[in-house]
Amino acid sequence: MAKNYRVLKLRSGDSLVAELVENSKSHIKVMRPMDIKYMHFIDALGRKHETMILVDWLKSTTSNSVKLEKDFILQIFTPSPDVIKSYDMQKKFEDTGKTTTPKGIGMFKSKDTESLSQMLANIEEQFKNVNIDEIMEEVLEQMDEEEEASAEELVEDIIRGKTAERVINDEDSPEFGTSYCDWSPNPEDYLS
Repeated sequence: MAKNYRVLKLRSGDSLVAELVENSKSHIKVMRPMDIKYMHFIDALGRKHETMILVDWLKSTTSNSVKLEKDFILQIFTPSPDVIKSYDMQKKFEDTGKTTTPKGIGMFKSKDTESLSQMLANIEEQFKNVNIDEIMEEVLEQMDEEEEASAEELVEDIIRGKTAERVINDEDSPEFGTSYCDWSPNPEDYLS
């Protein structure tokens, strides 16, 4: 039995998928209308995806059908095969609580699982002969060498700064006393 599924674009902005059961001059009657929502996400491999979610449009009621005035409907379309498949799956899930999911791993489709398995096998092979203790030892040695070199450089800079000659401007100059170089670094020079 062929289903008479339709996608309805409403004046409210909603897009519904439902089974058309009655079509009169002033209204149409649909069974089990579901609101079509689209979500965007990025999968584990960094690829952008758009997914469709169907939400029962009459979920807060006990009714499975509704009559819609024709002037409330902007357009009626034939749904794509993907929408029909999703609609049937959602109805089955709501009726039984069980869903059938396509074979795959998490967000990966079945065509991706083979390449994903190959990638994981390659990574495992690369790390099979790696000795973590040796790597950590090398990293720590490099860090120690860099710390030691930095400390030696700092000490040399301090020594160079202390032994550098300070030039004090001429006391008779009108600008004397306006620079830190004009003053002695020895506090004893300022005590009487």
